[in-house]
Amino acid sequence: MTVVSTAEAGFLGSVNPSDELFLHVNGQRWPCRAGDILGRQGTVAIEALRPVDVLSRRHLSIQSIDGVWCLVALPESRNDTWLDGVAMRRGQPYPLTPMQLIQVDSFQFHLGAGELPGAAAGRPTVIGFQPGGGTVLYPSTASLYPTLTVRGDDDTRDALTPGNGLDSLPGAAVETDVRLNISAANRQALALLGSDAVGRDLDEWTPERTRLRSHLLTLDQGVTCQSIDLRFHLPAGSRMIEIRATRLEAGFMVFLRDVSAEHQVETGQQSLFQRLFRQSGALSELSLSRAFQEGDVPKSLTLLAHRAAEGLECRRVSAWLKSGSGNSVGEKMICQVVHDTSGAVATGTMTDLAYCPMFFDHLRGDEPWAEAVTDTPMMSLLREIGFAGPETGSLLCVGLRHPDGLYGVLCFERTGPERAWSREDRQFAVCLASYGVLALQTSERRETMARLERSEQRMTAELEEAKHYVHRILPDPVHEGPITAEWHMVPSEALGGDSFGYHWVGDLFVMYILDVVGHGTGMALLSISVLNSVRSRLFQGEAAMADPAKVLADLNAAFPMEEQNNMLFSMWYGVYNRRTGILTYSSAGHPPALLLFGAVPEDGVDYAALGTEGPSVGALADVEFLNGSIAVDPGAKLYIYTDGAFEIPVGPDREWSFEEFTAVVRGTRYMAGGEPGYLRKRIGALCALERFPDDFTIVRLSFSAPDA
Repeated sequence: MTVVSTAEAGFLGSVNPSDELFLHVNGQRWPCRAGDILGRQGTVAIEALRPVDVLSRRHLSIQSIDGVWCLVALPESRNDTWLDGVAMRRGQPYPLTPMQLIQVDSFQFHLGAGELPGAAAGRPTVIGFQPGGGTVLYPSTASLYPTLTVRGDDDTRDALTPGNGLDSLPGAAVETDVRLNISAANRQALALLGSDAVGRDLDEWTPERTRLRSHLLTLDQGVTCQSIDLRFHLPAGSRMIEIRATRLEAGFMVFLRDVSAEHQVETGQQSLFQRLFRQSGALSELSLSRAFQEGDVPKSLTLLAHRAAEGLECRRVSAWLKSGSGNSVGEKMICQVVHDTSGAVATGTMTDLAYCPMFFDHLRGDEPWAEAVTDTPMMSLLREIGFAGPETGSLLCVGLRHPDGLYGVLCFERTGPERAWSREDRQFAVCLASYGVLALQTSERRETMARLERSEQRMTAELEEAKHYVHRILPDPVHEGPITAEWHMVPSEALGGDSFGYHWVGDLFVMYILDVVGHGTGMALLSISVLNSVRSRLFQGEAAMADPAKVLADLNAAFPMEEQNNMLFSMWYGVYNRRTGILTYSSAGHPPALLLFGAVPEDGVDYAALGTEGPSVGALADVEFLNGSIAVDPGAKLYIYTDGAFEIPVGPDREWSFEEFTAVVRGTRYMAGGEPGYLRKRIGALCALERFPDDFTIVRLSFSAPDA
């Protein structure tokens, strides 16, 4: 048998490069050369193909391969291409007949050496096995092997031995008869299968014989099968082999590739995916558990331990909690829950974190886990204090953390030979710990809420007295002096969260207003506490009251929302110096004060909104508040208010805007008094509800000329 190239063999009905090749589109034709690109940004018929949306920018390539014109669908072509009704495989060369029809979606054109009228469009011949006449063409598979043409009969075929044609292939290749008996093999195949491979059946090396035979023996002549991966027991050991084969006239050409490394990676990825899928399912179950939602710590930790044992494939899971409350400063911990797959359960064991400070201190650091393995001093110490079992091979601990330290520790143990904890294992363990903390914090919150409810019940009887007290601590209106003041306040409930005040402190006139988020007794109490805190600074003189930003910063430190049942408040604070006529102010999440100038300037702007950027008091720690200042001219009016004065519905689907509120306030410029009451009636008439949805508070301050 002789091995020759495709140039020597030729193709039935193919077009040779000596023939001129033409592209026919919409009754026009263009000459083509090897290397030309057909597409919206190709090299041929650019104007005709550019508007064709179904074509990619680079869709087809015209090539000359071994003396034959070929057409290749490029890998970047997004739509399938049909050559005389046959779908083209991307990257596969197809030899051209004298005239062929090419179709992409609904767009059609012709390519060939003949004239278009009456041209016969023959079925394309894919570079592959071509049956008939004892002539066999077989190619590379997936462009891994070169194209060869083998001519000869069955007798000469037996002469194909290592060192002849098969050795030109860059991979392991064997030729078999129809019974899969190997008749020829190249050097790579012999190195893979063994030097005695020729004469043996290909399926001898695999336990999956039925699968291999059913995959190959059903092939038609000239057809290449899709690759399959089979386990082969080879001289080098058990390996995963990729099989690609093409049916010949009297047997098969089979290409073999060792894909063990790829398969191992894929198997590892599948194993990782399955483990992550189990862990994700466990976390989903925990998130839906009523035990966590209700803060039932024993049930929550028991469920968590069961799911941890499954997700981390560990034998033993235990939850250790500090004795006493979660905020206990003591270091003694008690084992509350144990899940042991061996069935042994022992709870109530007590240990002390001080016995092993280096290990447990790590749980308070940036990485909230610590590990120990067998045959190490650390593991020996953990066993001595009863934290790890005698059979534990590797241990992973994660802290149940709160801002001040630890609630406790989750401990995960694996037995047998040492097995490292993966990054995914640690991440899953940290997620489990977060659910444990959630259960503990929910339990604490429920206990706190229960205490608050009991406290609120006790305060209900005192509510009316508290209401009167709030009004008693508010300042009286001022009708004489350099600064006069009036106000109007309407709580949305029996007791509101708005408060305000104004005082003379030497030459300084201090004014402020605050709004606790929410309504009810708790908010009112916080409002009173803040008001009293500000009033207490009066006894410290001007220095304690003169800097608005510092006053807000001190209040922010004194009233963090975490210590106020998650309540916070907005505030505006200003200080007017009657010697200079300067008003200094600062705000914390509060609407800006509105200053109506005493005289309208030439630019026509008759007011200023006075506010600075800053979060609500208690929302964030260590916040730096800012001061602003402005000169106040005689006759000016200053309005300080809460958001309940303008955040009202004025229709079924419309809220009143701040700009509309500002316009109404500016309309009081020439009123001689009674502005807050007037605004209450005017805004109340615009509100679509019978009552204001929030506390309504507005204070008007009028300024005379500053002292000389």
